[in-house]
Amino acid sequence: MTAEQSKRRKAEQFQALEFLGSALSVIEGQGRQPDKWERERLTIGFCAYFCGLYRVAQQEATAAMSTPPEESLYGRVSDFDAVDLDRLKLLLSQARSDAPSADIFARQVKGVPTSPTSPA
Repeated sequence: MTAEQSKRRKAEQFQALEFLGSALSVIEGQGRQPDKWERERLTIGFCAYFCGLYRVAQQEATAAMSTPPEESLYGRVSDFDAVDLDRLKLLLSQARSDAPSADIFARQVKGVPTSPTSPA
């Protein structure tokens, strides 16, 4: 990776964090928990961030702040139902600490063991 590519990548990483953080700030500023659409988009956004897909993370944060395409699609029970504002803020904090890993994501969002010997 060239110095210019590395610089561009760092800028994308920073911008993704800014978008994710802004989305969480809006929700927190309204004194509420994220709705189902926001939980899904932001959780996917953090997953993308931790996988190094910074532009996807930014797009998901932007989508979280928009109206869902069809509300009826989001009335179902979802794997994302357990994700609350505190968990999303914890992911943001860990992302800002520059320690991204799928391991962190699995533990904080899903409570899933990250290896056969690790606790949930």
